[in-house]
Amino acid sequence: MGRGKRVGAVVSALLATAGGGAILAVATHPSPATTAPTERAAATSPADGVAPSARRAGAGHVRAPGAKSDVAKTLPRTTTTTTLPAPGPGFTQASMTNRYEAELADRLAPVRHADPGCILVTQGKTLLYQSNATEPLVPGSTEKLLVAAAALDVLGPNYTYTTEVLAPAAPVRGVVSGLWVVGGGDPVLEEPRFDAWRVGQPRYRDDVFTNVDTLAAAVRAKGVTTVTGGVHGDDARYDSQRLNPYWPSYTEADGDINPLSALTLNMDYAYWLAGPSVVPPDPASYAAGRFAQLLHSIGVNAAPGADALPPAGSVVIASIQSPPLWEIIRGMLSASDNQIAELLLKEIGYHATGHGTTAAGLAVVKAVDTRLGIPWTGTVMYDGSGLSHYDRTTCRTLLGAFYLGDKPGFTALRDVSVAGETGTMADRFLDPPLQGHLLAKTGSVDGAASMVGEIDLSTPVRFAVVFNQPVPDYQLLAYEDAAVSAIASYP
Repeated sequence: MGRGKRVGAVVSALLATAGGGAILAVATHPSPATTAPTERAAATSPADGVAPSARRAGAGHVRAPGAKSDVAKTLPRTTTTTTLPAPGPGFTQASMTNRYEAELADRLAPVRHADPGCILVTQGKTLLYQSNATEPLVPGSTEKLLVAAAALDVLGPNYTYTTEVLAPAAPVRGVVSGLWVVGGGDPVLEEPRFDAWRVGQPRYRDDVFTNVDTLAAAVRAKGVTTVTGGVHGDDARYDSQRLNPYWPSYTEADGDINPLSALTLNMDYAYWLAGPSVVPPDPASYAAGRFAQLLHSIGVNAAPGADALPPAGSVVIASIQSPPLWEIIRGMLSASDNQIAELLLKEIGYHATGHGTTAAGLAVVKAVDTRLGIPWTGTVMYDGSGLSHYDRTTCRTLLGAFYLGDKPGFTALRDVSVAGETGTMADRFLDPPLQGHLLAKTGSVDGAASMVGEIDLSTPVRFAVVFNQPVPDYQLLAYEDAAVSAIASYP
């Protein structure tokens, strides 16, 4: 039995044990069991959450100081202090007279008064400090750790995506009646010029890509000179849901995500270098059309064709594999790439169940992460990126996922951004002592800010902080900075 079938069998058993139908229902539709009544009354409705047709504002979502989202107004407000060890079994509680714990409590008092959130601090197997560690809160992009953990288990760190080019038959005197670019879900299939633009920004310095020019050259090397019936796109590996209905209506327009497809080129950007970016609503059609242009540029007479499945009995003309999954996950976590996270979630679902859907992926993530020992109580996911305001998880869950990065095969979970150097923290904590010594996965959506990671000063400590409050982003980041600075005071 191959790896995919073995994993599928294991996950199927896990889903059966955990109640797979219930998981799928939770992942697909908000219900009284998953959403607090006060939140349901004010939160963006599913109808409002359906993103508009493809358009691009070019910049991230910015709200004026003091502006409040409707969802943020109803986020949980609690001051309950948990007494449960975290992030999982095997941890010991620090002494009640521990000087650091007392000093940390004093340092964090102003932050907890302004925004209780959840805070959890550990050193090795010792629990140093916790406040509301099991309180379900909106996590933002720190949720990506949960998807990454499941992907590394289900797919394996060395998994590669494959993109193929098929034809009804081998070329005859250089001629084929058509070409089909078959998407394998690769989220980093890109042209070199697009990748150069991406990695030119500090946030995306850790990115890797699959060179589509190499795929076009391979087709030409097989002797293809003329394509009489056009170049077609095939993205049937995943479903046709382009955007998640539980994302805020502004998500796509603000550049947080583009339409999702198993055949995505340049992350579905048609133009990006200057001015508002252009995002085609049909990723497969754009990818096939652009591939036809690439072929034409190297001497192949080809034109775009309509999206379609390849004819039965088609042969592979050329194929290309992506970089290994652990490298893709490193870029995803460091830069907090939403597009990669959502496509990875669908690949998890496809690989384990045969269904390339968000719902299938979410069911697998829950089952696999639970088996891996990540505490799951209080966690509800509606996507893989953390863009949804319906998502909930806890500091205990997030730090549990980060600790999994100590195990062989899961080290990519600790390939996160570094303060003052890479990823989402390239422009944060630019001064000593934290510059270069704070590595963390960050998260931020309207009304929520979070961070999970490690401070490796004299005595390394690990932490998770999540703040939820209807205040401007800069205020939430100030709470976060204050909390991290207090945690860094550990001698």
